[in-house]
Amino acid sequence: MRLLNAYLPRLHRVATLDTVVGGTFLKVANFLGPPQALLSPGMLWRVWRGRRTGTPTASVASTLGGPQLDVARNASPDRA
Repeated sequence: MRLLNAYLPRLHRVATLDTVVGGTFLKVANFLGPPQALLSPGMLWRVWRGRRTGTPTASVASTLGGPQLDVARNASPDRA
């Protein structure tokens, strides 16, 4: 249980930087993939290794073909 509790925060952080990890996480979170996918050897390796640069390569939503949202524009209280 402790190992899983240590793994999940790292998975969440890496999911924002690695499109493969992020895509897999979104599929599992939306019940489109099995939870075991987050614990596969390849996924464990990607999460453990992480991304060294700390800058996202691409949006996970764009990788999965989802819509791109302009958060700043949508958050404006006086939208036209």
